[in-house]
Amino acid sequence: MNGCKDLTKEVEWNEWYDKVHLPDVLAQGVFATATRFKDTNAELKPGETRYSAVYETSWPDVLAAQAELGNRLGKLGYPPERRRHPSMLSGMFAGYRTIHQVGEGRGKTTKGILLVLSNCKEASKEVEFNRWYSEEHLPAFLETKLYHAATRYEAAAPKPGQAKYVAIYETESEDAGKTLSEAFRVMNLRRAKGEIEPNPTSLEVVVAAPYKRVMG
Repeated sequence: MNGCKDLTKEVEWNEWYDKVHLPDVLAQGVFATATRFKDTNAELKPGETRYSAVYETSWPDVLAAQAELGNRLGKLGYPPERRRHPSMLSGMFAGYRTIHQVGEGRGKTTKGILLVLSNCKEASKEVEFNRWYSEEHLPAFLETKLYHAATRYEAAAPKPGQAKYVAIYETESEDAGKTLSEAFRVMNLRRAKGEIEPNPTSLEVVVAAPYKRVMG
């Protein structure tokens, strides 16, 4: 998660990110794809991170992939302003490994996502928490027909204050915020009818935000 700390330079910052930074990263052969998203929350204030970039690799060890990427970029001798734009605002930067996927993205165009960062508040209930999230919650969310795929990730090296789990829900809708509101309405209605399980008390949602796709 990142952003531009000087909003008067946001256009310039985005051009650097899309035309310089992403090509530099992908050219190293460690990460195969990169996709950028922008938070649709209109209430975000200057200085807040409003973008997310998702980099995907086939390396089984994402931390080793991050380290190797740094090594390869470092050997190129690029000037500091090419490696990092002066207006870059850094937020969460972490490696996550895939733990569960549902849905089908083939033939679909992901135009927006719901990004959810979460934790299990009770270690003794983590197995049940993961069972509920992967086997009950994700399929139920896709049954709303508003999202076509969802993937859960677990932090490769959890740090204090960092969300241990990430879930990304993909939609073809161009209005990620409206899609999320409708999904919540449908899910709450189904819970009220007893059709799906209620959220466990062990669930801690750190971030739940809709993003629109801007690059990749």
